[in-house]
Amino acid sequence: MHASINPQLRSRLLLAPYDIRRAIYAHLIPNRVHVFLRGGKVHLSVCVASRQEDHDDGFERKSTPSGDSSDSIWARRLRSSWGPHWKCEEVASSRVDDNCTVACGIIRDIFLVCKTMYIDVAELLADIAVFNITDPNTLDRLLKSTGICSSGISLTSGFLASVFPCIKELDITLRLPLADCKALDNPAADSTPDIPLAGSSTAGGESQLAVWLQLCPAIAQLKSLRKLRIWLDHADISSWSVVNERAILSPLGLLASIPDLDICINLPKLHPRLESPDRHFMEGSPAPTFEIHRRLRQRYHCEEGRNGHLWVRSKIDFPVMLEICEFIDALGNEVTPMTEIEEKERAMWKRGVD
Repeated sequence: MHASINPQLRSRLLLAPYDIRRAIYAHLIPNRVHVFLRGGKVHLSVCVASRQEDHDDGFERKSTPSGDSSDSIWARRLRSSWGPHWKCEEVASSRVDDNCTVACGIIRDIFLVCKTMYIDVAELLADIAVFNITDPNTLDRLLKSTGICSSGISLTSGFLASVFPCIKELDITLRLPLADCKALDNPAADSTPDIPLAGSSTAGGESQLAVWLQLCPAIAQLKSLRKLRIWLDHADISSWSVVNERAILSPLGLLASIPDLDICINLPKLHPRLESPDRHFMEGSPAPTFEIHRRLRQRYHCEEGRNGHLWVRSKIDFPVMLEICEFIDALGNEVTPMTEIEEKERAMWKRGVD
């Protein structure tokens, strides 16, 4: 394969040692990228999401300082299937200024320079970049690709098909339809994931969750993978605790047995009134084989009127007392720790206070 590559003897960059070239490319290539499907084709874009805070509840997505509930831009951001990567979706959809898309253009341009640079950049991306995926269909497409990474990056297949089998870090963000999640309460659906579940279907006729259940074992094919992060939620205003999270994450048991693979699952906090040890990973229940990190669930949600107008509705999951504590703290210039708020509210639910 490499014998057909022009040695580019006039290029000072390509004549430089391999490590020097990689150091130069590292200044040009983003270390976090998104891979997504659009029009049946796989695309690459830059991840511009800032560090996700555990207390982000959707208010940070507002387009005006006041946070007007009639703000349709805010509402659209709240229902983004990209979840906390809503700003990345805007970049990928060219809804922001050109400065945010420069890095995408650099990657594309470097790919087209020559085969040597193509190989250099492909290997570097696989080594240093975090690949973000926000829907199961994209993951399905990539895992079914035929690119093989062995002694080098294949030039006979598409770029991503060549790179993806070699990646070190993968972040998956999923906002699944609530109907799909509830379908797992049907034992038949859980035992036969190849049968399409009820809910939102993909182009192939399967629900997003059905695709997810089949893909989890396929992720084990990524032999170079060292870090797997999964951010999970449903797309409804209902509490996260109505979901059987044990059933949704059950396929990950196979991945948890892989040596040297660090797995962390990011889930919303559980509501004390709805949590159940046989459906949820809660204190005192059988522990998972992977790390679970809990966050505050989205408080602001998008609603759509009959005329198609989008508006914002507020509904807090847990802790409900957070809104009251925030108001009191604002009056006294104090901040009540989240752990203290949660402990007080859990005690109230235990006493039967509604």
